[in-house]
Amino acid sequence: MVVRGVISNWVAIVSSLGKDPTMSGRTVLWHSSIIEIQQRPWLGHGFAGFWTEDNPAAMGIGESLSPGFYAHSAHNGFLNIALDVGWVGLGLFLIGFLSTWILALKYAYGAKSPEAFWPFAVILLVTIYNLVESSLNSEDINWLLYVLTYFSLRIWPQRAKVPLPEPNLQLAPSATQSSGIADGLTPTAR
Repeated sequence: MVVRGVISNWVAIVSSLGKDPTMSGRTVLWHSSIIEIQQRPWLGHGFAGFWTEDNPAAMGIGESLSPGFYAHSAHNGFLNIALDVGWVGLGLFLIGFLSTWILALKYAYGAKSPEAFWPFAVILLVTIYNLVESSLNSEDINWLLYVLTYFSLRIWPQRAKVPLPEPNLQLAPSATQSSGIADGLTPTAR
C-alpha cells in the first residue's frame, strides 16, 4: 500500500521536496532507451554501437533533454547492455548476474567470518549503482568489482572444499641408496 501510494504520487512527493521528478532527466533517458531497444530487440545495436555521436537516435535522445546535449549512456547499466547486445545478450548476462546474487546471499547467510559478507556488499553496490548509472559494460571500477566477485564466488568455495594435502616429511629411499650410494638429496644418516 505504501509503495503504491509513493508510485502514484511520485511527482507530487518529489516536487514538494524541491527535487526533479525525472531524476535529472534519467526517466526520459530510460523511456527513450526502451523505445530504441524495441527497434533492435534481439541482438541490439552492437557493443558500444548506440551511444555514439554519429548515431542520430542517440543524438535525438540528448536533444530531447536539452538542446545541444549529448547523452553518453542510458544511465542504467542494464538498459545499456540491452541497447548494445539486445535481449539475448541481456538475458545471458542476467543468468550470471542473478547466479552471483544467489551465491552472495548464500555466503552472507551462512557467514562464519566477516569476509563472507563482502561478495553480498559488492553485488548490492553494483546493482544499486547500475540502476541510475552505467558501468556494467565499460571500464569502470564497478565492472571490475563485479567480475572479481563473480569469479571469487565460484573459485573461493572450491578452494575451501578441497583440503590441502598434508606434507609428506618422509622421503622414499632412492634406487642409489639401496646400492649404498647417497644421492645427497635424501636426508639419511649413515
